[in-house]
Amino acid sequence: MRVLYWNINGVAKVEAGQKLRELVHDLKPEILCVAEPKIKFSDKVICKLNLTGFMRKAVHNSSMHNIGNLWILWSANIEEPVVVNMTRQAITVRTEGVLISFVHASYIQVFRRRLWSQLSAVDTTTPWLIMGDFNCVLRQDEKKGSREFTWTNGQSGVSRILSKLDRAIINEPWLKEAIKLWNQTVVGNVNARLKQAQLKFEVACRNSDEDPFTTSKLNIMKDSLVAVQYVRMQHLTMLKQQARNRWILEGSSNTSFFHSNINIRRSANTISELVTEDGVTISEPIQLHDHVLAWTLF
Repeated sequence: MRVLYWNINGVAKVEAGQKLRELVHDLKPEILCVAEPKIKFSDKVICKLNLTGFMRKAVHNSSMHNIGNLWILWSANIEEPVVVNMTRQAITVRTEGVLISFVHASYIQVFRRRLWSQLSAVDTTTPWLIMGDFNCVLRQDEKKGSREFTWTNGQSGVSRILSKLDRAIINEPWLKEAIKLWNQTVVGNVNARLKQAQLKFEVACRNSDEDPFTTSKLNIMKDSLVAVQYVRMQHLTMLKQQARNRWILEGSSNTSFFHSNINIRRSANTISELVTEDGVTISEPIQLHDHVLAWTLF
């Protein structure tokens, strides 16, 4: 599922609406959250945004006294999100069997404690994504400037701070589902493309061999070889990513992968037999050792 979060800082602005439509067109999210729209929610505003493929309604935390700072919109291709919990700092919804929490945290540390309590009440056995503006940093090296604030309104006299406030966090069930989907789509697609490219190359080689003096057939064979090499590079990249994914899931318990690699390297670097000048084949380890040592001394 593609999820998008954007602190739009005023959805009524013409350029903001245009940029949002561009993001939806390019990234094709199934669900998105608009933070800090700075206007009162209404169906008229949603229609004016005119997001292709999106429902003309939203989940939001507006109230009679406050303008909502989080609007959640979704594509017609997914089920309507159901609100699990909602506060001024976060909205958690359930859709398509997963949980998604959109966050716009308070810059006041005491208030953020309420956010942590809200998030800790969510069922963590379900695939869960948390994303948004947390208004805090994890480490001191993530910011510069004042030690007390992670924002400035340009009027408070507080120096502006460069910090990593926006984050996306997932739990283990979400990670497993994401890797499973990746294996089903990306891996299958790359393998199919590799087989197709190799088949085209074999056909091109056969056609060129049957008519070796035809330049056009030779060029087709060359082009098909380039295509095979390109897909092979993609296949290699995919295999590396598979190894990383497995390491993320299994960590240090992922011993079979490393043992198999070690065994392959050992088999490639091991001399299992030698043929002497007399034509005798040596395969016993002790005899191999003595023979190699004798040649080294000689």
